[in-house]
Amino acid sequence: MRFKIVVVGLIMVLGFSGCDKILNAGLVLTEPKASGKYTVEPHNIAREQICIKETLNDISKTNPHWDTNITKIYTGNRGLETGEFEAVNRVGIRIQVSFRDENNVYINVKASGLYFKDLGADEALDNFSNILIKCINKKDK
Repeated sequence: MRFKIVVVGLIMVLGFSGCDKILNAGLVLTEPKASGKYTVEPHNIAREQICIKETLNDISKTNPHWDTNITKIYTGNRGLETGEFEAVNRVGIRIQVSFRDENNVYINVKASGLYFKDLGADEALDNFSNILIKCINKKDK
């Protein structure tokens, strides 16, 4: 019992003393995530946003955990993010996609369930990247 009081007291002191960043950092470290850099063929950059949105639409039909709400669009890095990607402790699968150079796409995935249960970050990254790369590399007819 005494140990619980000490732990609760310590958390309160850290929280009230401005050390809440330390407490939040611990949450970020436990959030399930995956990332990858993929090579794509030279393409029309207008296809990028279209392909990202099509991929989100297609993949969310097979897995209801995908957050398809686009919360930020990057013009400089030519990409977007869903579900307020930087926020901590959000339930669902969220992505951050950017094309920082001509032949590479960078994809970050967070896949958190209740209590940071992994909803399959690695699998979500594999599935999303495969569909997106096929769309980007598809030749216009």
